[in-house]
Amino acid sequence: MGNLSGSVEVSGKDIADNIREQIDKGVENAADEIARNVLDVQKHEIRKEGAVWRHHLIEGFEDTVIEFSDHTIVSVTNVSDHALSQDRGVSGTKKKRDTDLEYTDKGPPVESLIPWIQDNLDVSKSQTFNG
Repeated sequence: MGNLSGSVEVSGKDIADNIREQIDKGVENAADEIARNVLDVQKHEIRKEGAVWRHHLIEGFEDTVIEFSDHTIVSVTNVSDHALSQDRGVSGTKKKRDTDLEYTDKGPPVESLIPWIQDNLDVSKSQTFNG
């Protein structure tokens, strides 16, 4: 049997580059995980409040991970049209809340209520509404 020999040459620069690469991947993975966790918590809160109707609010989240220099910013935002109202609450004509959002005594437009009525009052969607 013959002798088997070999050699490996490693430069310090290669090791440092590899370590830097692994740290960057770890930061990226951590940022993605943080965004997922924030999203999970927010969706849980929406479900807990019973604010899931037609899924606009619960599906209205967008997450962004921004990396620049040595900073990583994770942003999770709900872009649903009524996210602000759900978050702050809305003052009615009788019950006032600590918010700048309010309903007037005119009430909501009837056409925006029709989908809710159809979904929640078991009304045939083919039925005609005259408001």
